[in-house]
Amino acid sequence: MFCDSSTTCMHLVPYLIKKQNLIIITNGLHIATSLSERSDAKIYICGGHIYNSSGSVLGSSASEFISNFRADIAFISCEGISKNGIYMSNDEQAQIKEKIITQARETILLCDSSKVNKESYYKLCGYNNIDTIITDKKPEKNSFLVNTDIELLYPVE
Repeated sequence: MFCDSSTTCMHLVPYLIKKQNLIIITNGLHIATSLSERSDAKIYICGGHIYNSSGSVLGSSASEFISNFRADIAFISCEGISKNGIYMSNDEQAQIKEKIITQARETILLCDSSKVNKESYYKLCGYNNIDTIITDKKPEKNSFLVNTDIELLYPVE
């Protein structure tokens, strides 16, 4: 599986450590470290330059590394999501996520409700690149999320 470097994907770690025989490819130092300390997963982390304090490994080396893998599933996050697509506020982060999407059979977008109806300057992708969206709240009946062909998962109220 691919798991991007986001703090949103860090929320997967408690669930992933309970699973056996996982192979995880990430560009996240914090995700790799957390999993390696508490899991028997085989973890691959790409090389490249580290972005500020986020612990994200970015750049052409990271993208090239990801190109060597194929995954059944990818978990990614975003800065915003609107009827026009999925957005990032960092083009280098977006380039790694674009590569992850192309190398995965299935892509799941983790997006909390605070990011809905928000756009940023860099469009990561359209909905044709996403198989499932997982969010923390049921969208309004007239939300663009309800009217897509993408599987939408949220907690039952």
